[in-house]
Amino acid sequence: MHRHRNKKLFVLAYVSGVIVGSVFHLLKLIRLIEVQHEDRLPRRQKSLLVLPNHPSLKEPAFAPPLFMKEWIFSPVEWGPWSTPDRNNLRKVFWFMWIGGSRNLPMARKRLKGERREALAREMRASRRRLHVVLRSGGRVVYFTEGGRTTSVPVEKRIRTPKGKELRPLRPSLGDLVVATGASVLPIWFEYPTSGWVWIRIKIGKLIPFDLTMTGSDIKNVVQESLLALADEGED
Repeated sequence: MHRHRNKKLFVLAYVSGVIVGSVFHLLKLIRLIEVQHEDRLPRRQKSLLVLPNHPSLKEPAFAPPLFMKEWIFSPVEWGPWSTPDRNNLRKVFWFMWIGGSRNLPMARKRLKGERREALAREMRASRRRLHVVLRSGGRVVYFTEGGRTTSVPVEKRIRTPKGKELRPLRPSLGDLVVATGASVLPIWFEYPTSGWVWIRIKIGKLIPFDLTMTGSDIKNVVQESLLALADEGED
């Protein structure tokens, strides 16, 4: 299992994760958070890509607690990894620890004064680290929209029949699955504007892929699965 090199940050991530996870499960107990199809959460599933939609800043904190029963007693083996933009890690300290995730900083945009060649090297290094974690059996919370849903114009978002919105998924998702053999778990977060529930989380069905599929086909399957999950149970 790929381990965190900085033990102090790992301990910080674990302790904060227990705190955030406890708050999450308390809100779930009093039904301010609703988790649908919790039985679909795979137990002791290695090489797992957890793929939530990303409408807000809450998902990085509230995706890891879904698996808290496993990682609370075995954080090295079952603790999740997150993939924040490296720029956010430089700007906002809480991205380093909230939710209990260890971090795999992803290079997506140039830093101030950074040359294109340097960005390309950092992007390749980010992908290599991600591949190592997944190939060694790690679990990664991966926001494959490439940013928050609302950060692109409305006309560029995909809408479901019930009016839910999703950014088109990044084409690199399929290539990541092919390269690592990871299974995919779609998760849908939404925030009702009326009623008692603050946060509703829908757990999708685990998708193990036939690795003879193309990366493009895999990306399309995941995207359609997320869109179907968004409207599930609302007929």
